[in-house]
Amino acid sequence: LAVLPKGARLLPESKIHFAAGQNGSLTVTVGDSADSDRYATTVTVGSAAKTITLEANKLGSYVFPEEDVVKITTAGAALAVGKVIAFDLYYVTD
Repeated sequence: LAVLPKGARLLPESKIHFAAGQNGSLTVTVGDSADSDRYATTVTVGSAAKTITLEANKLGSYVFPEEDVVKITTAGAALAVGKVIAFDLYYVTD
């Protein structure tokens, strides 16, 4: 999804939006290179439009020790072709 700099902390306003039309059995996790589900653990996307609010208890407290990538991992089905996935990742660096 995005490369974040060393010292970044994701904020609780961070979300991922899926357009309608995804495969009903699609699940996703959201994490980074150290923990593949740090921000969302096996969320079913479904075929309707869906917004995933990243886990607030993990946001704001974890500081990236070095530059890293926030990523989505899919399971259950492939992402639908031509459907939009948008993300709002808000972060600060201390």
